[in-house]
Amino acid sequence: MDSIMNDAHNFTDPLACDVYRVNGIYSRKLARPLACTNRAFRPIYTLRWYQSASGIAKKIARRAHIMACQRAGLDMPEMVEIGAGLAIQHGWGVVINARAKLGRNVTLLHGVTIGGGSKINEDGGRETGYPVIEDGVTIGPNASIVGGITIGEGARILPGAVIFFDVPPHALVGGNPGKILKQDVPEDIWNKVPFR
Repeated sequence: MDSIMNDAHNFTDPLACDVYRVNGIYSRKLARPLACTNRAFRPIYTLRWYQSASGIAKKIARRAHIMACQRAGLDMPEMVEIGAGLAIQHGWGVVINARAKLGRNVTLLHGVTIGGGSKINEDGGRETGYPVIEDGVTIGPNASIVGGITIGEGARILPGAVIFFDVPPHALVGGNPGKILKQDVPEDIWNKVPFR
């Protein structure tokens, strides 16, 4: 563990942090082999590549990202803002809106939807909002998080939950419509990337 921490410096490389979440080793060198063998990791790899590239490499990375998402059966636009240490388990059916924001150490399981939501104002105008998922949130299979809401740090969203309201930190939420079932629950994060 000491050698990992010494190599890690302060866990600032998003791609190496993503690798760490998958296998517990902080290493950029392992990212490419992992992307070749792990269908759910490949879109994370191409997303980081696209977001750090420029010029012609950015165009190539964008095409690679589109193909990786298609093969993984998920929708994760290349412009989405995602913190270091993203973990996607299985991946099939994951949909993330391009304007959503995800923090560090977020875990998504299959079928998760993180989407925009609109409401009609009294004057008839449309107001659209997008979710903010704070650090350390785990979102269970087939859960939907919709609209301009914030899911607080360390919250856990149970399978199949439909959330359209702000969730406080360290809350356990489940059901359709979603309800806060418990407060002050521990985080559910394996291979947690240390915060700065």
